[in-house]
Amino acid sequence: MLNLKLKYKVQNSFIDVKNSFIKEHKVFLYTSKTIFTSFKSYIYLIIIPALLSFIDLAIKSSFFHNPINHYLYPTLFFVPILSMILFTSFILFDWRKSIFIKQMNNFKITKINFLLGFINANIVASLFTIACSFLYLFIFGFITPTNDFINWILSIIDFRQILGVIFALLLSSILGTFIGVSITGTLKNIYVIQTINILIIFFMAIFGDIFLSPNDSSSVLAISIIGYFVPQKYSTWLLLYANAEMYKNFYNVYFFINSIDSYIPFSYYWQPLLGNLGFIILTFSYSCYAFSLNIKK
Repeated sequence: MLNLKLKYKVQNSFIDVKNSFIKEHKVFLYTSKTIFTSFKSYIYLIIIPALLSFIDLAIKSSFFHNPINHYLYPTLFFVPILSMILFTSFILFDWRKSIFIKQMNNFKITKINFLLGFINANIVASLFTIACSFLYLFIFGFITPTNDFINWILSIIDFRQILGVIFALLLSSILGTFIGVSITGTLKNIYVIQTINILIIFFMAIFGDIFLSPNDSSSVLAISIIGYFVPQKYSTWLLLYANAEMYKNFYNVYFFINSIDSYIPFSYYWQPLLGNLGFIILTFSYSCYAFSLNIKK
């Protein structure tokens, strides 16, 4: 009798998990279709990231006067990914009056089903944006004398470097999506939402060691301390650990930090990883609450 009950419980659990995946897949398909069939989406996925990439490239190269440190090249992908915060808010705000959002309960789609399906679609959109950014930087590599992007690509010899860089970029994309959901669910006016999003993007780009290089931020203790409260800093250093292969030799940090007296924010690979996951859990938890508000508006 007990074995029979246990068998039914296992079967029901399997069915629940299967149904959950089906719902998330439907959300993923609906979101992907909405994203890639809307002309406005490409403004957020191509044009805005291109402008931000150019700004970041100009800042890193002192307006094309100085070469960029090879180990900082992959951080150029972070600003286009941060622009996904704007894209997330645009999509969710546009959906507020849609039948799909209002009838979610009738479709038996939970908030978690929606958010997981939505984040998967956003990851695909982020990969598209990264591919476009790769193309921009490749072109800039030919037209700007200080851009050595192509040589950086050719210098990558370890597959773990590539995986580490991609992993850090994906974590940043997930975090940006949850931030976008949180802001959009909390506020009502799209102009206010996007203004705040722009401020968040630039704040995270400066204190997250993107616009302001790790070498510059590490030389000022106050800036380093502020950075601990900025989610992007953890993704940036996770990427730097992978690209400079600091997991093999911590002293590789001095490939992009000039002084041994500088403050190094993370001594081990697991520290930025743990911090990153912590911020993702925090923003995911709040985005579930904010999404509930979003449905009611």
